[in-house]
Amino acid sequence: MKRLILLLSTLALGVVLQAGPSSAVSLGIQVDPVASSVRVGGFLYVTGTAPLLRTVVLQILRGGVWTTISSPSGSGARFAFRVPTYYDGTRVLRVTAPQGLLGEIDSATITVHVRPTYTPAGTAGQHKLVGNGYRWNPCAPIRYHVDYAGVRSGNLELIRQALTRVRAATGLSFVYAGRSTRVPFSDSWYARTPTSGLYFAWSTPAQVPAIRGLVGLGGESRLVDTAAGSHVITTGGVLLARSAWPHMRSGWHNGIDRGSLLLHEIGHAMGLMHVTSKTEIMHPSLGGWTRPRYGAGDLAGLERLGMDQGCLP
Repeated sequence: MKRLILLLSTLALGVVLQAGPSSAVSLGIQVDPVASSVRVGGFLYVTGTAPLLRTVVLQILRGGVWTTISSPSGSGARFAFRVPTYYDGTRVLRVTAPQGLLGEIDSATITVHVRPTYTPAGTAGQHKLVGNGYRWNPCAPIRYHVDYAGVRSGNLELIRQALTRVRAATGLSFVYAGRSTRVPFSDSWYARTPTSGLYFAWSTPAQVPAIRGLVGLGGESRLVDTAAGSHVITTGGVLLARSAWPHMRSGWHNGIDRGSLLLHEIGHAMGLMHVTSKTEIMHPSLGGWTRPRYGAGDLAGLERLGMDQGCLP
């Protein structure tokens, strides 16, 4: 499913601590107050004391399922569990003692807001998903491939920087899988779409007619329904117009730049659609209003497609 971005005619342009579910028997988990929010990449720990003769673990709520993300504490000992802050969004966590012989459970539930390293423009409601319920499996790395035909291989570093920003917005991980000769959205692409991975390439209208008059195309390309009932994006593509690329500022700048174009097209490949607000990267065109980062709506949409939604079996 392709998404389009238009080329303008000119390039000038604490944590809140709550009582968790427990039985009539209290096991005495003690959790220390901590900060209510932290920036992406910051250090934040949940600390406290485990119950006497019991150990505790840190769990996170992902896709409605509690998942343990720590080793057990010592019995009746002080603990320090690090909060995952490598991507933004709201973490719902709990410190809990594994169920005992009497069936008692004692938990402390914690909500942590992980904020971007910048203040995003716009509002959270300014996003739109593809609507088919498909997303990448956040619990498996996405292997990406690059076809450098017609451009310098040094563009790989810019792609890496863009994917780092996507990871900070989603929790998804990306692994470079090497050079490729696959051109997304070309005739050969549709004839034999790869079974998995994210593919980048530069091309011309002669090779891919759909790129005519545009600076880029992006979108998910292969959708899989698993036996477990999950709807998974397994392949996506980002195609960039070879003729327009040299006329765009390299790096990350206000206005029309290559970094913003990559964020937009990768956003499509993740499952985002266009929005009308110019405060968002997913606006259908770049201009003097563009800022080289995701807006509040973009981030809210990417959160709905990311790690906190849980694994896709």
